[in-house]
Amino acid sequence: MDRSDRNGNARLVIVATSLATFIGILDSSIVNLGLHAIQGGLHVGISMLQWVVDAYNFVYAAFILTGGALGDRYGRKRIFLLGTGILGVGSLVCAVAPSGAVLVAGRAISGLGAALQLSTSLAIVRATFDGAALTRAVAVWISVNGLAVGIGPPVGGLLIDSFGWPSIFYVALPFLALAGWLGARHIHESRDPNAGRLDLPGQVAAVLALAALCIGLIEAPTWGWASARTVIAFVVFALAVAGFIVRERTTSSPMLPLGIFASAPLSASVVGAVCMTFGWYTFLFVFPLYLQVVLGYSPPRAGVELLPMSIGFFVVSAMLTARLVSRFGPRVVVGVGMSLAAVCLLGAAGFSPDTSYATTALQLLGMGVGFALAAGTVSNVAVAEAPSERAGVASGLLNAGRMLGATLGVAIVGTMLGERRGSSIPAATLSQGMRPVLLVAACVEAAGAVLAIAVLRRDSLTTKRTASVDRRTVSQSTRESA
Repeated sequence: MDRSDRNGNARLVIVATSLATFIGILDSSIVNLGLHAIQGGLHVGISMLQWVVDAYNFVYAAFILTGGALGDRYGRKRIFLLGTGILGVGSLVCAVAPSGAVLVAGRAISGLGAALQLSTSLAIVRATFDGAALTRAVAVWISVNGLAVGIGPPVGGLLIDSFGWPSIFYVALPFLALAGWLGARHIHESRDPNAGRLDLPGQVAAVLALAALCIGLIEAPTWGWASARTVIAFVVFALAVAGFIVRERTTSSPMLPLGIFASAPLSASVVGAVCMTFGWYTFLFVFPLYLQVVLGYSPPRAGVELLPMSIGFFVVSAMLTARLVSRFGPRVVVGVGMSLAAVCLLGAAGFSPDTSYATTALQLLGMGVGFALAAGTVSNVAVAEAPSERAGVASGLLNAGRMLGATLGVAIVGTMLGERRGSSIPAATLSQGMRPVLLVAACVEAAGAVLAIAVLRRDSLTTKRTASVDRRTVSQSTRESA
C-alpha cells in the first residue's frame, strides 16, 4: 500500500500536477512558434524576442529553488496553488499586452508562477506515492511533457492563424483553472518538518546572477562586447555567483544545500538537464523562425513541419524510455539520447531551402527521440538520488538546470544572428546564422552525453533511499564533528 492512500483520489493528484507541467511545456513550445507573429504584431526585433522567451526562463530558473524551499516550509499544496494563480495572471497580461515591454513583463510574471507551481509538482508526486507507484506516477508526469511538446506546434499554429498571437496565452487559462480546482480538492498537504528559515540573501544573489548573465549575453551585441555596460553585467554576474556560494556555505538554512551535490549521479543529472535544454530551446527558437521567415511557411504549416520531432518525443517518453532504462540503465539511455540529439542537430545545421522534407523529418524525428530519452531519465535520476526530506530542493534544482540551459541557449542564439533592433528579421540573417547556432547546440549536447556516460551508474535509479539518506547523514555528521 503506498502513501497515496492518505489522499482521497491519487489519480486526480497526478492530473493536477501533470497539468502544471503540461502548461509549462506548452507555453514554451507555442511561444517559440509565435515569435514571428509577435514580431510583426508588436514591431520588435531579435533582442526583444529573446527577452520574450528568456524573461520567462530566467525568472523560472532564479525562483524555482525558492519555490521548492517555500513548499517544504509552508506546504507544497499551498505554494502549488499560489503558483497556479500567478501563472494565470501572467498569461492574461501577455494576452492583452500592447507592447513588447508589457509582454516581457507578463512573461516574467508567468515565469514566477511556473517556478512556484512546477517546483512543487514533482515533490507532491514524491510525497504522495512510494515504491513502484512512484515510478509509474513519475512516468505519467514525464509523459505529459511529451504530450505538450506533441500538440504544441500544430495547435499553436492553428491558434495563431485563426485568432492571432494573443490566443496562445489565452489558451492556458482554462487548463490553469482546472489544475487549481483539482489541486485544491485532492492534493494532500505535505512539508518538511525540519525546514529552516528562508534564505533571502541567497535568493537575491541567484536572481542578480541570472539577470546579469542574461543582460550581458542578450545586449552585448548591441552595446559592444568591450563596452562598460557589458563588462559591468558580467562582473556583477561573477560577484553574485561568488556571493551565492559563500552564502550557501555559511548559512544554517541555505536555499541550496551544497552537500546535495555529494551525489555524483544527481549532479550529473542536473548538468545533463542544462545541456539537454540548451540544445532543445536553441533549436526551438531558431528553427520556427527559419521556417516562417526563410521558407515563408504559415504558422500552421510550420507547426506541421515540427510534428516529427513532437511525435518522436511523445511516443518515446510515454512508451519506451522507462523500459529502456529498466533494461540498460540510465547511463546508456541518457548517453545514447543526447548523442542522437547531437548528431541530428549537426544534420539540421546543414538545412537549406533545397533540403527535402524527408531529410528534415528524419532529423526532427531523431531529435525528438534523443531528447525524450534524456529528459525523462535525468528527471528520474534526480528524484531517486534525493533524500525524501530534500524532495522540494532536488526537484527545484533539476528544473532550475533545465531552465538555465534554455536561458543560455536562447541568449546565445541572439548574439550569433547579428540583427538586433529592427522590426523584421532578414531571411539572409537567419539562413546564415542558423548553421553556427546549431553547431554550438550540437557540441553542448555531445558534452552532456560524455558526462552521462562517465558519471551515471547502471543502478542510479535503484539506489536505496535509506542508503542515500545515510550517506548524507554520515557526511554531515563528519563535517560537524570536524
